[in-house]
Amino acid sequence: MGREIKCRGRRLDNSEWVYGYFCLSINGKTLIIPAVEYCNYRLWDGENPAEAFEVIPDTVGQFTGLCDKNGVDIFDGNAVDGSYINPMTGEAIKRIYSVVFENGCYIARLIGKSPYGDTQLYFVNEKCEVIGNIYDNPEFLEVER
Repeated sequence: MGREIKCRGRRLDNSEWVYGYFCLSINGKTLIIPAVEYCNYRLWDGENPAEAFEVIPDTVGQFTGLCDKNGVDIFDGNAVDGSYINPMTGEAIKRIYSVVFENGCYIARLIGKSPYGDTQLYFVNEKCEVIGNIYDNPEFLEVER
């Protein structure tokens, strides 16, 4: 298999993040299951297994398959700092992106105003750093574009 399929979500009971495999229960609960042996990519047909955590559906994000410059996994919904020093002018260029899945690929969507726009996450992941996510830091979404 080309990349590890894993997700994360904020737990419904205590708001902590949990990482693992995404499943839906037949009774409509959104679950993250940390243990690989419980995930068969199917609907659960009863009560939640002991190792499953019910999560807030809007916070579920999938691992992009890419890591930042520090080796940290990048998930859909992360905010990354892709700032750099322009080698021609020495000027510090500030670039903060939110990670979104759009049109079949992961996009680094530029936060804030700039003459430059969004880019594919693949082009910035090895130079950027995960600095948060849009759920813990909603101000990343409030910036005027």
